[in-house]
Amino acid sequence: MPLIETKILEYISGKSKKGHDAVKKKIFTDLYKLLIDNQLTVAGLTDKIKNLSPEQRKSLFYSRSKKAEESKAAELIQELYQLMNVSLTTNDMATIVKEGITERTEKILKGVRYKNWLENPTAAREKRDLDHELKDRLQWNSSNNRGKPLAQVLYELWSTKQLPEESLESVLNTIYEEAPDFLPQFLYEAYSLCRTEETSEFLEEVTPFFEENKEIAPYFIKADIDFAIKWIKESPEEEIGVYYFQLPSSMQHEVFSYFKENPKVREAIQNATAEWLFSGSPSKKGKEKGFDKAEEEKIIAILTDPEIRAEEAGNSREYQHVLSLITERHKKEFHATIDKDVQEKAVKGINGYLAKKDSAGEKYQFFQDLRNSIRRNGLSKDLLKVFFNKGQKLLSKPTRAQQLMSDLEKLNERAEKLKTPDEIKKRAHQLFTGERIPQTALDDSILSVIGDLQSKADVLLQGKTQRRQLVEAQYQQYIHQQALELIAKQDKPIFDPQGHALALVHLQENDYQQILKNCGLDWHGSAKDVLEDIIGPVTETIFCNIDVADDKDLSSRFNEWLDRKESDFFEEFKDDRGSIIALQEEMSVHVFLALRVLQEKVFPGKLNLKIGDDFRQELMEKINQRIQNLIQKAMEECDKAALDEPSIDKVALLNKIMDEARLELAQACREDLVDTVLERVEDEKDEIIEQLASLKKHDFTSKTATGLDYLRNDVRNQTIVRITATDETAHDKKIGHQAIRVLNRNHYRSKEVRPYHDDTSEARVPSIAVGVDENVIFRMPGTQKREHQQAIDDVVQKLKESRALMQKMRPDYHGPMTYNLLTSLHGKAKDILPKVELQNRQRKSAARIFKGSHVYNRELMEKGNSQGFTFVQNIPVNQHGEALNDNDMDKAVREATLLTNMAMLATLRHHAAKFSPAMQKSLEETYQQSQKLYQAFLASGKADGTHYFSSSKEGEDLIKILNEKKAEWKENKPLSARGNLSGMVVKTLFNMYSQNAHYNKQFGMLIQALSVFVEPMSEAGCKSANERYQAVSGRVELLKSISSRKWEELSEAEQDLVLELDRFAVEGGGCEKLQECMDVAYNLYNLQGSVASISEEDQAASSKIKSSKNKANEGVISEYNTNVAETSRLTRLSQKNSSSMQSHKAELSEVYRDLFGQKMLESLSDLAMK
Repeated sequence: MPLIETKILEYISGKSKKGHDAVKKKIFTDLYKLLIDNQLTVAGLTDKIKNLSPEQRKSLFYSRSKKAEESKAAELIQELYQLMNVSLTTNDMATIVKEGITERTEKILKGVRYKNWLENPTAAREKRDLDHELKDRLQWNSSNNRGKPLAQVLYELWSTKQLPEESLESVLNTIYEEAPDFLPQFLYEAYSLCRTEETSEFLEEVTPFFEENKEIAPYFIKADIDFAIKWIKESPEEEIGVYYFQLPSSMQHEVFSYFKENPKVREAIQNATAEWLFSGSPSKKGKEKGFDKAEEEKIIAILTDPEIRAEEAGNSREYQHVLSLITERHKKEFHATIDKDVQEKAVKGINGYLAKKDSAGEKYQFFQDLRNSIRRNGLSKDLLKVFFNKGQKLLSKPTRAQQLMSDLEKLNERAEKLKTPDEIKKRAHQLFTGERIPQTALDDSILSVIGDLQSKADVLLQGKTQRRQLVEAQYQQYIHQQALELIAKQDKPIFDPQGHALALVHLQENDYQQILKNCGLDWHGSAKDVLEDIIGPVTETIFCNIDVADDKDLSSRFNEWLDRKESDFFEEFKDDRGSIIALQEEMSVHVFLALRVLQEKVFPGKLNLKIGDDFRQELMEKINQRIQNLIQKAMEECDKAALDEPSIDKVALLNKIMDEARLELAQACREDLVDTVLERVEDEKDEIIEQLASLKKHDFTSKTATGLDYLRNDVRNQTIVRITATDETAHDKKIGHQAIRVLNRNHYRSKEVRPYHDDTSEARVPSIAVGVDENVIFRMPGTQKREHQQAIDDVVQKLKESRALMQKMRPDYHGPMTYNLLTSLHGKAKDILPKVELQNRQRKSAARIFKGSHVYNRELMEKGNSQGFTFVQNIPVNQHGEALNDNDMDKAVREATLLTNMAMLATLRHHAAKFSPAMQKSLEETYQQSQKLYQAFLASGKADGTHYFSSSKEGEDLIKILNEKKAEWKENKPLSARGNLSGMVVKTLFNMYSQNAHYNKQFGMLIQALSVFVEPMSEAGCKSANERYQAVSGRVELLKSISSRKWEELSEAEQDLVLELDRFAVEGGGCEKLQECMDVAYNLYNLQGSVASISEEDQAASSKIKSSKNKANEGVISEYNTNVAETSRLTRLSQKNSSSMQSHKAELSEVYRDLFGQKMLESLSDLAMK
């Protein structure tokens, strides 16, 4: 087909300069010039036709052989409109030929491009078309501005001072009049183009227009978080809530978070929220009656807690009040939703009828007129009555036409019934309590209102979250101070090679009382109970790893301990200490496990031996002497090597020396333990031998090393974390046993602990699905089914427990939780081969987690809680196994892919406020689409623990929708990464998501780390949640560190990482450079951070993960060994000998039997010698 330009040129050249031809030639010559200059617009073309006189219009469409509406001129006009994405039928052209462009037609045509954009605001073409129209309206369609977005033209004029203030206001007014809902998008884009130093000036110049036109202020505040913050901050107190409630929920969350430390604004928002939720409840006598505090708390609980909602779902006053909040204030909205749905169904039904009729027939014309009337005015009883009377003759016989009219009448009757207050209230109750009911058009609107009310309830719960964060920070600061004081008093501090010191801090009731006083809290009863009610369970003894770099006396004593006479360790290694192996901690924990086993299995109450802090202290001192000797020699070796090769990485060499010493050192430390025990037991040695005989490997793998909370700070990285205790281990999975540990992260600086500004909560959990006996490959079908169901039920229970624990950390968050499953994906065959994948049955475990999550989510939905689902994000992180793939032949891989896409979408939707208004809308709509399909699957009966979502019709539909959306979003990258690190990471994840970077195994580690960093509530883990989890969470800790420090405090490698995040957030593209920056920074600064302790506690040894030797392509792991899970850039990683120390590998029961026997023989031999 020739291009439209060619057709028009041929048409013009074929016309003379006389009569009708002269008119045709003139009009199409003008249109041709506009077309080739890229200045043709829908409005321009419409005005061109509108301004024709009747005679000119007749000449333009005149044809000797065809009807005017079928003439070549009419055909070309249609094609021009079609070129601009406006479809006109022959009938439309007939109307234009006959009547010209009427006022109604003009309005429709000129509004098409705006309407198209409204329907799909993130589609590149629709956005480009609307920009083009508005540039023409503003007379900005010069050749200089060809192809430029509208916002870019404005920015260039404004930044070069070519746009007077009155012209800026005129621009804003024009856009508001032409395309009001586009105004926030336009402001966002222009603001995003401003350089950092220009942003405040741009805001100041834009604001006056909205101050003068306050009725359109909502368009201003929806443009960007900065706009909303400025407006709300400067608003009178009584207006703050009004504007706050007009923001989308994701923006409300961001704005409220910003004002957490601004009492005036925070309280104004909370007061307005309370007024909204608690006012207007009539008493039995019909008079206004407020609620007392207990009743208000119950209303909040009804909104946020399905269990309480179920209890109150009868006729309690509070529950009825919540129902009225859902129904009474939204009648118009609900009615409009029903009317729109009925209108669409009626038009669809009529179109189906017309498709089978002759367009020249009388019935065709009748129903076409009815359809057009319904499109204009909606379906109603009166409209149907008019058309019944009009078409009596046509509808007198029992034909399809009569049946269609009857169907339309019933459709309208059902809609009118659904609009009644009682029906709306009944529907709201059913949806709120999770009853299984047939879906109606009203459901989405009601659920949206419920979600909005739940968000408002969360605002009132934010005080609890803030209190928890404050108390946790004060608790950590108190422990840190106690540890420092304890270490300072010790003659022999337990120093660690990192420049840290270890301490066991024991707290008593008076300590807990002091902590509560420090928080400004009043309490009754046990202070410890009150503390635990706020922050969750704590252990009375805390194992502390304290950085002494900011303590002058202790850092000096550490240098003496290290015998570093020529240079200060803290100066030489000021940036590197977080990547040095914490060998003292590692060896201490290694023997603490044995000590615990001996206490519980060998000496349970029979011998005069108790594991107290003094016992552990004595043991650590013995170990520390060995560590001191080792590290002094190692440092001498490093210094000597540096003289020979100045560029040598001393930390890498130091770690290598310590790794090589691990096995011999571990055995010596075990001997120290046995010696210390034997010194205390005196005459009970025969009984010891007897009890030792019963020791099993399981005794060393079924309990954690200390069962204590762990606290570690890092002066350089400005981090501090408390990791909660567990007695359960990853290598002793059982029904009902979950080795979950919550990470309480805070900012540390100058011995002061403060909460982070972000609102994320994070936990470590080993794969929650119980496995099967690895020695039994084949089972009877009945046994398989029973075991599978038990495992599914257990997954559901563990997800409930995890959510309850995490909810304690975030009382104000009731949205989705992400379970980041870090295990590799592989085909089913590997799970039935006895020696493949180390017999870990990863696929079976993942499958049970996927299916169990559906059962868990279904149960939540049935209780009316569709907000708090758990989504499994299974992106493998070690570059082994299969990659995510929508079309993989293996069902588990396809399921992992779909669930991961849903999880990432939920995270992006939570942070939607960081995107443009158009993208916010698109993310929200896509998320709601995904939830509608997912909940249909949950309600179908297939979410029973045996089916995959991806294999269902709903799952297949969602895969298609998400792929279409990702393709669309790929062309709609964020314009700016400006903002904090969290914003950069979210936008980076968006680009990775849209280009399916998570389908590439090479970037799994990177994407999981970025995800956990911004997920509002997450738990993560591989099979053991030790090795791969450490790698992910260690990177998260580094990102937390970077986010809380000033730019000038960051190293070059950290700045490179931030700059690459900034670039990728806007440009997308290849992830290789970002992966490199992350790996390099992690290797340098946090390789042995706080999370390294998790492996030590769980398996009495460090992680055994190794780095690749692939130097040809440093980002790719080419080895077959699955323990090679880090790239070759991690040059400081030395863990070759870790595996042999791990409790499930070291055969510790035999080791200690032999050691005790050997030591007792030596003792007898010594006696005999005497």
